[in-house]
Order: sequence, then structure tokens, then C-alpha cells
Amino acid sequence: MEPSLIITSRDGADLCAVDDFDLDMEIGDARNDFELRVRGRLLDGGELVAIEGTEYGGTVDRVTYDSRGGACVAEGRTWHGILATRILCPPTGQSHLVAHGDANAALAALLRSVGLDDVMSARAAPSGVSVDGYRFDRFADAYTGIRSMLAASGAKLRISRDQGRTELWAEPARSVSGDAEAMSFTATDNARCVNHLVCMGEGEMEARAVVHLYADAQGNVSSRQSLFGLDEVSMRYDYHGADAAKLVEDGTKKLRELQSQGEVAATIDATGGRAWNVGDVVEATDSRTGRTVTATVGAAVVKVKRGRLTATFKVGDKAEAKAGGISASAEGASAPVWTAGRGIRIEAGRISAEVSGDDLAAVRDAARAASASASNASAAAGRAQRAADESVADIRAGAGVSVSRSGRSVTVSATGGAAFLSAYPVGSVYMTTRADDRPASRGGTWARLTPVGGCFTWRRDS
Repeated sequence: MEPSLIITSRDGADLCAVDDFDLDMEIGDARNDFELRVRGRLLDGGELVAIEGTEYGGTVDRVTYDSRGGACVAEGRTWHGILATRILCPPTGQSHLVAHGDANAALAALLRSVGLDDVMSARAAPSGVSVDGYRFDRFADAYTGIRSMLAASGAKLRISRDQGRTELWAEPARSVSGDAEAMSFTATDNARCVNHLVCMGEGEMEARAVVHLYADAQGNVSSRQSLFGLDEVSMRYDYHGADAAKLVEDGTKKLRELQSQGEVAATIDATGGRAWNVGDVVEATDSRTGRTVTATVGAAVVKVKRGRLTATFKVGDKAEAKAGGISASAEGASAPVWTAGRGIRIEAGRISAEVSGDDLAAVRDAARAASASASNASAAAGRAQRAADESVADIRAGAGVSVSRSGRSVTVSATGGAAFLSAYPVGSVYMTTRADDRPASRGGTWARLTPVGGCFTWRRDS
């Protein structure tokens, strides 16, 4: 049976069903968007579109109309993408948002908290999945937060559009094991992994905090080295601003992450009537080698072309192989976690940060210091101007300074990047409301910080 596409008005009321359309959609770990092509001027933007009885749908954000071809090309966010563009904020006066009770009741509360309860609803019947006490990461997006909450209870998120309603609910994640045909994989053994981590933190030159951490042959991390010669594999780990204690804490976590015995690449089979959902777990064993691979479904790619719907599935953030008691894992398609300063993490392409009141105070103090530095630089230029006016001799301009002379009058001023760098010495914080106003264009080395008060924020490092 050919799939039909339901198109609604902006308020969600069904308008028409379309059979002649092309769809390219992805949901899951990396993307949650779609491109849709329909004949005629059926879309203006803001509509909802969905294949009835499935999770394949969302909202139209952008429309391009081709008068020559007589078709609309629409781009938008899936239901999952709509969730991903809402932020879960902790309640006032609390550090974290915490879920309570049954998963479906928690979903209803989350939809209300992000203002989506008029677009989607949670199934009223209990799911049988308890999420009581789950604590969300601070300011996580709603889609990531919901998936993490449910995964912690062995469950997955389901979404479906039926009879004009988009419904969310939780159900136990499907776990298929022992089916060698469910997944194909390649596994690479790693005889040597990183076992010496040189952790570098706060300070400069000889005063910089440095901590050496070591892993033994069993992957245990300590400050004692046990592998030498060809067996030693070292790596540098930079964490600017961290003291020795913080370097030991985070460096230990990092070195443990690096104790993988290899890599796994898995492909999930979508033939034979198998229907997967993001969050399902698949396990397959190769009878020839005895190696078992476990992978989580991380994404679904859905295409409709000439009336035929196809769905392919991708392995998620982690696949793990076991053979002879040794495990190997791969974090998706290279999804490392980096620390970019205290409270800042970059994980799977997403930047997250926790900013305390002390952090904000430090930024305010640095901004005031930068303002004072700029004022001092301006005052210095003024004094130079007055001195030149009083006694004009043969004056030559050095780098970063311009001099103009008219009779007995001389004008001295800092120029271009030199004036800017004088106003913002190393350690200063620069804040701007313009995305294209990048301080590095004027010189120096700058690190981008978490936006403060809606301003793009940079710190000068050198």
C-alpha cells in the first residue's frame, strides 16, 4: 500500500492527503529533520505533515517553490527535532530537573514544561516504566533528556500521529539477541591503547600544573607506571584552568575511556520485516569467531520515492564486541568527549556548559577590568597627544601607532588591532551581540566561552 502524507493547517487541523510526494527524513542521534517535495503550491510554511500511524512527521519550517517544475520543496523538523529545539530548565531555586513516577506521566509533565502540550500529548495510560528520581543534565534539550531518562530504565521513546493527534509514550526497548542475521559487523583488535596520559592544567611554563596518569595491562588507572618501552603509548590531555586535583579526577575518567581493546563497526539489517526503533538493542554472534557484538539503534533514515517507503537503521553512539572475555567498543562514528575548560564539555558535536554564580561574577569582573584597561589606554593616548602638542619634534610612529602632523599640532593614536589588543590584555573577556564580531580578527588567541546575557563571549588566551 502506498503511503499517504497528511498535511494540516498551522493549528493542526487536517487539510488534505497527498499520495504524490518524495520524502527524505532522518531521526535519532545526529539529525532530526526532513526534506519534502510535493507538486503544486500546497505548503506555505508552519504546517504539520505526517504519514498516518507512524512517527514519520513534523513541522514545515521553510518552503521553496519552483514555478518551472510546479513543485514545493519543504524543509523542517521532525517531532523529535521539535523536542530537540526545546530546553529542559531546572525549576527556580533548584539545581536540576528531576522526573517522578511513571514514564508517561513524566512525559506529560515535560511537554507542559517546554510549552509543547498543545502540539503533542503523552499517552494517558501508565507505561509500566518507572523513571522516579531520574535527574536530567542541566539545560539538556528535551529530546536528548527524554531519551536518556528512558534509556536509564531500559525503555525507548515512541511517537505516532493518529487521527489528528501526535502522541508520545514509553515502552521497553526491544532487545534481540542471538540473531546472527540481525546485524553484520567488523571488529578490529587493538593490541596497545593509550596507557600514559600527561594531563596539563592551570598556569604557564614551569608553573603549569602537570599530572602523569598510567593504565596497566588490565586497564586499571593509577599514578604508577607499569608499561614501558614499546608497550608505552602516551597522549597529552589539555584542561586549561584545572588544578592538580581536577586533573587527577577528569584525567582518570579520560584514561579509562581510552582503555578500549579495539573498534567495532556494525550494520543493522532492515530486511525480512524487521521494524526497529531508535533505542532498540541488537546483539549478534559470529559462530566462526565466537565474537558477540551488541549495538543500539541510534538513527532511522526514511525515504519515500515513487510511492515506495524504505527505512534503514544506523548503529547509535556505542557498539560493543566481546570475545574470550575481552571487550572492544566504539563510540558511534567517532564521538569523543572533550573538556574545554571548567564546566564545559563537547560531546558528540554538542557543546554543554554549567555556569555558576562565581563564573558569572568572574566574567563581570573581567569585563570591568577590560573596560578599565580600555579607559587607561585611551587616557595614555590623550597624554601623548597633549605632550606632542606642547613640544613637537621629529616624531616617528612605531608598530600599532599612527602619527599625523599639521603645523605644530601632532595627533598620536593606537591603530587597528594594536588598539584593540591594548584594551583587552591576556585574560580579558570580550562580549558582543554580533555573531560576526570575532576578536581574533584583530589579533591574539581567543577562546569562545558560554554566552552570557545573550552576548557572544570570548576570553583572550595570548
